[in-house]
Amino acid sequence: MYTQSYSKSVELNDATDRSIECAVSTSYTITIPKIIRNVMGINPGEQVNVGLSIEQQALLISKAIRDTTDNKMIVRENNKITIPTELRRSLNLNKGDKFQVLTLKDRMVIFRKKTGNL
Repeated sequence: MYTQSYSKSVELNDATDRSIECAVSTSYTITIPKIIRNVMGINPGEQVNVGLSIEQQALLISKAIRDTTDNKMIVRENNKITIPTELRRSLNLNKGDKFQVLTLKDRMVIFRKKTGNL
């Protein structure tokens, strides 16, 4: 199976469920919740890496690192990022789809698509 360069393997057993849910807006953006921004030290105007889990069930966001092949997005003043088109297609996202928000050792946020969206 071909795995695109923006895909990563994550171990969800090590992830912390933050009991937060967010939805895809009509313009295919998501708001990074305040608690997540605080834990990860993400501020408006900074770059974040946006990737996809290998299983193509989750969107992965981390603070930008220079030497990656991930999509880099700038966090807007309203704390939103646009979900790149290729990731929307891979996740089969629709407007209004919901994500469960998890963190992985406070270095990566995982937006796992809720199964009820299918």
